[in-house]
Amino acid sequence: MTLFLYHLPEIKGVFMSMFGSAGIRGLVPEEINEKFARKIGSVTSKLVEKYGGESICLATDTRLSNNMLKRAFISGLDTNINVKDFGIVPTPCLALMSKKFRSFGVMITASHNPPDYNGFKFFNPRGIAFYSDEEDEFEKIFESIKIIEAKEKPEIEKINGIEIFTKEIKNMLPKLDMDYKIVLDMANGAATRLSEFYKELGFDVLEMNETPDGSFPGRSPEPTESTLQKTIETVKKNNADFGIAYDGDGDRIALIDKEGFVPLNEFCAFFAWKRCKVLNNKKVSTNIDASKIIDVMVADAGGHRNFILRREKLR
Repeated sequence: MTLFLYHLPEIKGVFMSMFGSAGIRGLVPEEINEKFARKIGSVTSKLVEKYGGESICLATDTRLSNNMLKRAFISGLDTNINVKDFGIVPTPCLALMSKKFRSFGVMITASHNPPDYNGFKFFNPRGIAFYSDEEDEFEKIFESIKIIEAKEKPEIEKINGIEIFTKEIKNMLPKLDMDYKIVLDMANGAATRLSEFYKELGFDVLEMNETPDGSFPGRSPEPTESTLQKTIETVKKNNADFGIAYDGDGDRIALIDKEGFVPLNEFCAFFAWKRCKVLNNKKVSTNIDASKIIDVMVADAGGHRNFILRREKLR
């Protein structure tokens, strides 16, 4: 079941949180619209000023409402805020840019939700998604603002974030033989910016849903076994070594091998096992709700798992 996250209004004097598990999401234009985006821009400005910043990093996925929301968001910013605009990039790219430029990051996306949804995801200057304290502070400022008039555009600097992002990843990777035939299903989303990167690594890439299109004509942006049947068939038909299928904003993948769909918990456990086998460091850190199969696999490799109970705070 897909969980949709909304900005909920005050009900009988009780304010319901506007943040869900991954930012703010809602229907366009009923819940997420120009007025709402302009107010989000104003709140972001106040946070930047409070913590001594001068700029924000801004990016989007491919949703059809992105340009409208982006313009409105920028119009709510104070004119002394410098906007570093990375265009359409995967959410992890925006997070890295936030850390690199030591700026608040705002990603306009509704991730894997249907095309008539959109929203905002926020990163602190360490490149970490907002902790609950930051979300609470954001909401208090949001509720204190009543009317937002559109302002003159602040300075906007367009930056090729995908080039910086892929270079950083290449520097992290060990030298490996990438002579594999893969199916790369980009979901018509932000991951469409990554096709050339895979080719540069040496993969023989068979592209699927490679055209940026926020109506997601190829398949649902949620990469599940049921939505990836055509991708699974393509992997088998072309005798590919494996397939990679992204979600709408490129921060999550599903893997497919020659036998079919590989559940997330299984390939995470395999990666953890492999790293423990290769490295002297036998510690693996996960969040509390990660599958217990990781414990079994890591223990088999002579390691143990630590739990991350909460994210790092901004302050």
